[in-house]
Amino acid sequence: MASVVNPVADPRTNASTWDVRVNGNSVRWNRIEVTFEQFHIPGEFCVELPEDAVSIETLLTGSPPEIVIRRDNEEFFVGLDTRSGGRGTDGDQPDEPPQRIVRLSGKDLSEKFVLDKVTAPLPMNLTASEIVTQRCLADGFTQAQLDITSTNDQIGEFVRRNYHRITKSLSWHDVFFDLAELEHFVFRVWRRRPVFGPQPQPKAYFNWQFGRDFNTYDWHKSHVNSDVKVRVIGWNPKTKQRTSDVQGSGSFVITKIVAGITPLQAKAMAVRLLEEAERGLFTMDLTNVPGDPRVNDVAYGFRLTGLAAGLNRLYYPSRVHHIITQDDHVMDIKLYNSVDIAA
Repeated sequence: MASVVNPVADPRTNASTWDVRVNGNSVRWNRIEVTFEQFHIPGEFCVELPEDAVSIETLLTGSPPEIVIRRDNEEFFVGLDTRSGGRGTDGDQPDEPPQRIVRLSGKDLSEKFVLDKVTAPLPMNLTASEIVTQRCLADGFTQAQLDITSTNDQIGEFVRRNYHRITKSLSWHDVFFDLAELEHFVFRVWRRRPVFGPQPQPKAYFNWQFGRDFNTYDWHKSHVNSDVKVRVIGWNPKTKQRTSDVQGSGSFVITKIVAGITPLQAKAMAVRLLEEAERGLFTMDLTNVPGDPRVNDVAYGFRLTGLAAGLNRLYYPSRVHHIITQDDHVMDIKLYNSVDIAA
């Protein structure tokens, strides 16, 4: 059973507990931003540091450096710097000292699979989990790091009959998401651990009270389909045929897998699920929340109290954004009231 977590007494950051490493080398930093996203979206980071804290020549090579953000000697976020940049000002104004700043930004280690393009037909006699395992090992992950749920069916018929899109023009990241959709799984890389399996349950629940643990909130209830997208996928294990229907165009995605469903039944179910989501879904955005490094993923629940009737309830995060400076640590969190949307 997941634990219930109350906020720490003093959530302000002690900057000395944070460490940024570029290709294994610890560097001085000015500002750290880390964003954990829904399970099907890679996490992101951005680090700002003094220009003399890092070798610029290292950043100008063709290989993206590995960036590790640590707290209390534990890895908090691991990613690849896919976009380096910087700026400088000469400080010719009286109130403007000279500045030379470097900014490193990128995504989590799932970026390895984005950069790794498919160059040959997929092996048809393997299961989805076997393909994901083989590719992860080929891209430098170890067997001990993998968190991959075994699947039973070979993908040959599925690829031949349904997924004409799986070609050499895609990346392995695209393929993994196609295979995850087939199995109703999620795929992501959390720190150094590739995960391919059912959506994980919340690891812990936080009890947060308005006025004590957060001071600003913004809730939104949409009465149209702008917030939600519903996908109903029919999968026949005997014929390997796949049918699907998509309703809505929002950023929150609800996926429903139903064995043996026809195209008309899939459309009817998608319309009904979208209507239910429109009636029930609403979002809650918390801004400038005192930073808590324990919120290091989206696999948590948040019980909010001190709000108006109807708003005091359990929420789940779709996005957690940490902003860490030498003086402070705050978070912005986007919450929603259903646990089933992020799959």
